[in-house]
Amino acid sequence: MITQPAAFTVRLTVAPSPSPAAPPRFQVGPVTRAQRRIARLGGRRRRPTRYTPAWQAAFVGLLRDGNFRSTASRATGIGVRTTRWWLQCGRAGVPPFQDLLVAVETAEAEAEWQMMGYITTQMPTRPGLALALLASRFPERFSPRVFRGST
Repeated sequence: MITQPAAFTVRLTVAPSPSPAAPPRFQVGPVTRAQRRIARLGGRRRRPTRYTPAWQAAFVGLLRDGNFRSTASRATGIGVRTTRWWLQCGRAGVPPFQDLLVAVETAEAEAEWQMMGYITTQMPTRPGLALALLASRFPERFSPRVFRGST
C-alpha cells in the first residue's frame, strides 16, 4: 500500500514583530524542495510537459506486460527521473498525474496477477517454481539457508 506524504507542514519562524505586543507569525507552506516544486505547478512560467495520454497508454501497456518502471520509461522516451517525478506529483494529488499513478498501480497489479497465474499452473510439473514461490513469501521457513542448515 502506498502511503501519501503530507503535502504541507507547519514551520514556525519568529519574524521581527512591529511592536513588542504582537504575536509571532506562523508560516504554513511547503518545507522540502519537492513540496515546493509541487506547490509551484500552478505557476505561469513553465515549459510544456511531455506527458500525454498516448505516452501514458504506451507506458502502462509496457508495465502490464511485466516490465519494470525504469525500462518502460526509457522505452517510451521519457527519463526515469521524470517518470518518478510525475508519480510523486500523482501521490500529492496533482490532477493529470493522479490518473497516471492509478493506472500504473493497476497495471502492475494486473502483471503480477498474470505472472502468478502462470507460475501456479506450472507448479505441478515444475516443483522448483513452488519452492521459489514459498521461499519468497515465507523466507523464515522456506529459504535456501533453512534447508542447508537442516541437513
